[in-house]
Amino acid sequence: MYRRRAGDLSGKKILFCQSPPGRRFVRRQPCFKASLDRLAGLGAELEAFSGEGFDIEPIWRAVNHTAGGPGSRSSRPITGRS
Repeated sequence: MYRRRAGDLSGKKILFCQSPPGRRFVRRQPCFKASLDRLAGLGAELEAFSGEGFDIEPIWRAVNHTAGGPGSRSSRPITGRS
């Protein structure tokens, strides 16, 4: 039995869409590209898709709702300090 080591994404395909259809992608957020680069560095095969015909909005709302609650680290402004 093959055991995948932690962080090994080789053989995994990850589809990504920069933004829902009709929404503008904010170019000043280099973290999106850095995240894709990190996944590729872990061995994942990345494939962009347009998002046409796929309703991503409910998923985005759930992520936005759970990721930045009051007092969470993601809800505070980035100051460059930990």
